[in-house]
Amino acid sequence: MSSRTSQGAVAWIISLLTFPYAAVPAYWLFGRPRFYGYVTARGARDSVLRRVLVRYRHNVKPHVAISDNTDIQAVEQLAMMPLTKGNSTELLIDGDATFDSLFAGINQAQDYLLIQFFIVRDDELGRQLLSI
Repeated sequence: MSSRTSQGAVAWIISLLTFPYAAVPAYWLFGRPRFYGYVTARGARDSVLRRVLVRYRHNVKPHVAISDNTDIQAVEQLAMMPLTKGNSTELLIDGDATFDSLFAGINQAQDYLLIQFFIVRDDELGRQLLSI
């Protein structure tokens, strides 16, 4: 939760490689990142997510797929939502097939959409996604 400069990172790397017996204890004391702020922030976000999931869980209940498989139960616990029936998979080979399938799915949506991408650009494809 704190910023580091590239110069500081390079200095730690050089000192760890050059003087490992002195640099390792120094790094343990002064150089390691502290994740306390991250853990606190993540806990706050998770509590908000849990409240939202409780609100929508009743909508999912009629569609829940019940399974005795412990792997599936583990996935459900990690996702904090049960797996649902009526899903299917499709092997998409290239970008055209992927976006054709994505746009067809969007057009079939009835209640809401959840679209997750790492990058959406302001190009023809991004504008087409936005318009659909």
